[in-house]
Amino acid sequence: MVIKSGTKWKKIGIVIAIAIVILVISSIMVVWSGSYRGAEMKFEIEKLFYANNDSVVIAEDEMTMTIYDIADIEAVAEFLPEFLYPYYIPDGYELKKMDAARYKSGHYNFVYTFAKEEEKFYISGAKMEPGGELYIDGEIIETLELEDRMIYVTADHVFESCGMSVVFKDYTALVGVGEKEPFEGMKEVSASLDIYEK
Repeated sequence: MVIKSGTKWKKIGIVIAIAIVILVISSIMVVWSGSYRGAEMKFEIEKLFYANNDSVVIAEDEMTMTIYDIADIEAVAEFLPEFLYPYYIPDGYELKKMDAARYKSGHYNFVYTFAKEEEKFYISGAKMEPGGELYIDGEIIETLELEDRMIYVTADHVFESCGMSVVFKDYTALVGVGEKEPFEGMKEVSASLDIYEK
């Protein structure tokens, strides 16, 4: 009978040591990924990923993407972690342009421009800071409360414009900014905004 002393316990010790190392590293990464420094490092890695992508413009502190056709929305879905999408657009309006930007800080925003002949409306949105304050431009003339959002109809008498501020728990969006009067379907567009799903 051959006795191999310690071999079994040595293997178990190695497995336990590897498990502890993996646990410690993953715990550090979870804490660090929520920090500003973690966001910076992630941004630098993503800059390398998008370096050969012609549709992404890379600067020191930001990356931007522009699309001109709603059929290209999947490219934006890969570029932004999540963004608001209008599931309703009034008849006759088409996407003229969508700009999306990501920043080193981890924040991002987007602006859609829709047009029908000479008429235009815009949807701009951004991810809000947790616990951040919301600034609504103009006088609130009407408030609509839906299940998952508040919609504030606003008027700016100085610039003779109106719009709708759509406020979610983590997002804010402006619809129709720059219009002198609410365009037909403005409330429906505001109510249809939701996180884009592939």
